[in-house]
Amino acid sequence: MPLATLTDLKNYLGITSTAEDALLSRLLSGSSDHFEALTGRTFASSGHTGSFDGDGSRLLFPGHTPIISVSSLTVDGEPIPERTSWSGDGYVVRPYYVELSAGHTFTRGLGNVVLAYGAGFVAVPNDVQQAVITLAGLAYKERTRLGVLSNTVQGEAFSYQTLTLPQSVQSVVEAYRSLR
Repeated sequence: MPLATLTDLKNYLGITSTAEDALLSRLLSGSSDHFEALTGRTFASSGHTGSFDGDGSRLLFPGHTPIISVSSLTVDGEPIPERTSWSGDGYVVRPYYVELSAGHTFTRGLGNVVLAYGAGFVAVPNDVQQAVITLAGLAYKERTRLGVLSNTVQGEAFSYQTLTLPQSVQSVVEAYRSLR
């Protein structure tokens, strides 16, 4: 799924015609896939279920984040409720982990913790959208100069950047790179 809209890409490139919409849509999808591969995360929200090893701590760090919701949590086959008050027992959902109330732990064991949860972004962050638009825009511009490192037109020399991400994109990739 593209992380930015075709309209936003066309506005960025100053294109008003629909003649290249299929190409631009393909570049936008490819750039979105590339960005997700670079960060190691999926940005669209989706459901996940996973078994985890209990480690004796109060915190569980599932592979997909940010966590939006938890539909069920069991430890050693016992369901754990969501904590409904500050001093109550159960779990609390944080953006990057699930925390058990004081005095409770994810008991040590192999695959003894089962978590069903929703994770991802409800809306793609603006900086991610712009990074994907930049990648797609670069791919669009570079299609006419494949394999060319420099060019001279009417006595003016041009050099083209190759094999590196623009710093503006790289900084967004680093900000969202998954730690798993």
